[in-house]
Amino acid sequence: MPLRRARFHFDTVYEDRRLIGPYALLQVGDLYCEQGYTILPHVQRVHELTYVVSGAGKTLTGGTTYPMEPGTLFYNRRGEEHAITASESLRFFYLGFDFPTPDGALREFYETLTGCRVSHAEAVGDAFIRMFGEIGAHDLAAGTLLESAMQEVVGTACRLLGRVDTAPYRAVDARAVDERLVYDLVHYLDAHAADPDTLASLPREFGYSYTHLASKFREIIGENLREYHTRRRFERARELLRRGESVTQTAELTGYQSIHAFSRAFRRVTGEAPRTYRQRFTE
Repeated sequence: MPLRRARFHFDTVYEDRRLIGPYALLQVGDLYCEQGYTILPHVQRVHELTYVVSGAGKTLTGGTTYPMEPGTLFYNRRGEEHAITASESLRFFYLGFDFPTPDGALREFYETLTGCRVSHAEAVGDAFIRMFGEIGAHDLAAGTLLESAMQEVVGTACRLLGRVDTAPYRAVDARAVDERLVYDLVHYLDAHAADPDTLASLPREFGYSYTHLASKFREIIGENLREYHTRRRFERARELLRRGESVTQTAELTGYQSIHAFSRAFRRVTGEAPRTYRQRFTE
């Protein structure tokens, strides 16, 4: 992947093919980069899924240049030209994979599908987070859970597209230590987006005061810590409502003790009632 400098960059790359169930995993990563970062045009040597977490940029996919917006999933088939440019701070997950066996329905789907995109793909983002959590695990269940998470990423992407840890790195200076801390903090917030007590638990989980964590988060990410947690919490709520969950169930799954409190908060954050939002996707 030819690229230019990234300000904050975590990457897990497998130079050799690693078999995960029916797939060959070649690379998987979570990239957070500054404005102007560029992955230069190159021909894909594997199939690749890219999920945009935050920020903005442009990507060359299947011969067409598309804007990169949060919640959007892109697919690039092996042999297609691909490129990415960040027009502002940009964070995205990516998975490069192949099929080691010559047959199978998913292989046929991905090998005949030309490069394309789909919005509202937050379910794929959640599956990526689970996959990242298993990459660095070494217990007896790790292989099974990693295969399950990868199956979920590839399978969920197939379903969406068809309708149209962690390896740690060595800190070398104070900035690198802060970036490592904030990276772990981002993943903790993502994994506990639906928990209303997440922010209160941060000092206990990370061993730093909330003020220190919030300061480092803003310094590295450029966003208010509380606002990030609120946004991720309501991204989860919107995803549940789009999937057809009731307002009551969604309130419970996002940590609200009453539907009235959830409805007031949802309207304050999104500008509309959760029932109205749900109806737009279920009727």
